[in-house]
Amino acid sequence: MSPEGLADGAQFRLLFATSGTRDATASDIEIYNTFAQNAAAAGHADIRQFSSAFKVLGSTEEVDARVNTGMWDSDANSGNGAYADGSTSSSSTGIPIYWLNGDKIAGNYHDFYYVDYSDDPNGNNIWITIDHRDESGEHIHIHNHPDSEYDGYSVHTGSEADGTKDTGGVYLGNSDPDSGYIIRGILFDRKNPISNGTIRINQKARFYALSPVFEVGASPGVTVTESGDPAGSSVAENGGTDTYDVVLDTAPTDDVTVTVTSGDATAATVHTGSGTATATATLTFTPETWDTPQKVTVTGVDDNIDNPGDSRAVTISHAAASDDAGYAGITIAPVSVTVTDDDAAPTAITLSVSHNTVAEDDAATTITVTATVDGATRFGAAQTVAVTVAGSGGANVVGFAASPSSFNINIPTGVETGAGTFTLTPTDNATLRNDETI
Repeated sequence: MSPEGLADGAQFRLLFATSGTRDATASDIEIYNTFAQNAAAAGHADIRQFSSAFKVLGSTEEVDARVNTGMWDSDANSGNGAYADGSTSSSSTGIPIYWLNGDKIAGNYHDFYYVDYSDDPNGNNIWITIDHRDESGEHIHIHNHPDSEYDGYSVHTGSEADGTKDTGGVYLGNSDPDSGYIIRGILFDRKNPISNGTIRINQKARFYALSPVFEVGASPGVTVTESGDPAGSSVAENGGTDTYDVVLDTAPTDDVTVTVTSGDATAATVHTGSGTATATATLTFTPETWDTPQKVTVTGVDDNIDNPGDSRAVTISHAAASDDAGYAGITIAPVSVTVTDDDAAPTAITLSVSHNTVAEDDAATTITVTATVDGATRFGAAQTVAVTVAGSGGANVVGFAASPSSFNINIPTGVETGAGTFTLTPTDNATLRNDETI
């Protein structure tokens, strides 16, 4: 499918004229896009998988041909618009267009509409070649078309030579189907392939169909681009945000869904567009929008924990799903996010006990000791509190069957309390003794 002579990494687009014909009475551009896509789906084996991304080179009242085919960026140049490949009248760079299985038509988007060769004193656009091809990549022969209602050489465009709709209203679906007219292009006319007179809107004719942008030697892949200098994602835990971009490397044959998942939603959440920040978010790329980067927003989640190093690390993972085998389950690089901390370290731990008293005639009694972190913040690492249990050692005090042993209390990360126990077994007798404090 790639034209000869292009190096790896070079981009290009393919054009064909449909072998089938239809009228131009519909006002919805998607009806014509579907017509072109159906032709591609039944055409050359190399383009069938990309058929849903083909667009008709045609203008309706609502959309210009150059916009419908992705060749014009209306928002560029301070809202004045510009060719989407960056080409201008003085530029030789850009994305070239070729006939399917044939020769080059134009070196870039500007030249596709506005080439002004020295042999054209009228300044009309001229395509480099008239080697017209249909969706099968076969040469078109205008005199042997099977449709008797077709004149053999007209192409419905509804467009001026620059790819815009006719200001006089002679565009696709413009008026009464029985009396209206539409601008046509002419096959095998290098000077006027897009705009050359009119034919009746209800007359059958071919349509031009343009492919998405292809890249020589390109393999399916997903590129993740982080911002910052150096690149990386960092957010404050009190709701700070950062963004990164995700885009496909090649046009898929079907929709590609990328699921974005936070490895720890208690530290950072994700969302796209105006969606709600949660543990997961999804991005959908179509055969038409595959090369438009989509943003993922990462939001820090507040806590009351004094994190070690004053930060937390979260890994954002990505998983792809698609009926395009090249993108189904493809490996996508993760994003590492640093969530910066804003909590001070706790300053004290207080111990409390239950039971508070034990009578000398009580049986063996389990005493629970609770360690409570003081203040509003918590430790970012587990804490071990060593508890020593001992009597006063005073004379004539209540005794115990065995000395209680010391033990440790563990306070888990981020938790307010921890507890441990020991056992007291008082020694009962008839002698009057003093109370003992443990």
